[in-house]
Amino acid sequence: MGEPDAQVIRLSSLRLPETDGLRRDMPARPDKRTKGYAESFDAHTLIYDCFYDDQARQVVLVCPRLLNLWPVLRDGLMLNGQPVGRILKRRKHLRVEILRIPASRHPETLELRVAHESLQIPVLSRDLGTFRGRNVLMAISRNNPLEWIEDWARYHVSAHAADALLLVDNGSTEYTPGEVQKRLSAVPGIKVCRVVSAPFPYGGRSGGRLNVPAKFLQTSMFNLAKLRFLHRARAVLSVDIDELVWPQNGSIFDAAVGSRLGMVAFFGHWVYPTQAGVAQPQRAHSMRKGRKMIPNPKWCLVPDSPAGRFSWAIHRPAGLFYPLSIRKGFGFWHCFATSTSWKGNRTKKMPGLVPCPELTAALREHLPVAR
Repeated sequence: MGEPDAQVIRLSSLRLPETDGLRRDMPARPDKRTKGYAESFDAHTLIYDCFYDDQARQVVLVCPRLLNLWPVLRDGLMLNGQPVGRILKRRKHLRVEILRIPASRHPETLELRVAHESLQIPVLSRDLGTFRGRNVLMAISRNNPLEWIEDWARYHVSAHAADALLLVDNGSTEYTPGEVQKRLSAVPGIKVCRVVSAPFPYGGRSGGRLNVPAKFLQTSMFNLAKLRFLHRARAVLSVDIDELVWPQNGSIFDAAVGSRLGMVAFFGHWVYPTQAGVAQPQRAHSMRKGRKMIPNPKWCLVPDSPAGRFSWAIHRPAGLFYPLSIRKGFGFWHCFATSTSWKGNRTKKMPGLVPCPELTAALREHLPVAR
């Protein structure tokens, strides 16, 4: 079937200069901000990516929630030398905004005039052909060891017939996006690989109830992937590097394609290594603690389906269709020590562990030690 295809994707983004005084206001009050909230908050990004939808004849902007910066973008955007405020179409979601500007032809650049400056970004092209008909494995990652990412891909190729990868690299400092691309493109069975370079602040978790969370990036990247790259994919599986989908009931991609709504949502449970104290790969995990399921599900969906047409989210896409898509016959193992511990200590010893023979058998079959 030929050699795998690989390419690093550089987004056409726009950030406000940190010297002009303009910044996004933090949604959380100071007394409700968790540790690290302010440091990880994205105060300056206006646009994650800008591309042309030739079918709709629109320039599409994928943005974090604009909040108080909406007037800055609305009033300052120029296309072909003309203001676009009156014709700008805006759709707001919880963590992402999609803006559309009618344009009969593909313009070369988009301009923002703000604070006596003129900022220009290129209008890129949409690509619906690369992933057409593919079973796509999708995740966001930062500084996870390349061996972990490779094993995550190898497992899902073997267990679920994944044949394409779209990985968002969130500004890793241990390696370049090109090194990730090279490593993943060499995984047997992967025919198409794209690594999106997204060196933006990830955002922190706030305390208390909020109408607008501050973690914009991951949801925005998923919807960018949907709109610019994955609409013609056969199916898309969203699981993190430390998550492995159970193989017991066949390919999760086939299940999504065969479902009435075009989506399968499923829950998982934590699994652990026999020895604690250090970060460890997925293959080191063989223990569990009971069978209590993690409350946050993951999903596999068909982009061009009733469920796939809704906004994509980390845990619950598809709007009102989500509850109808839950399938108890599917699930995932969440590997506790396969983590850089960026959210908290994931190397500590856990009491009350018992062997998980299903996981051990799956790893033996789908992730053998020899490479």
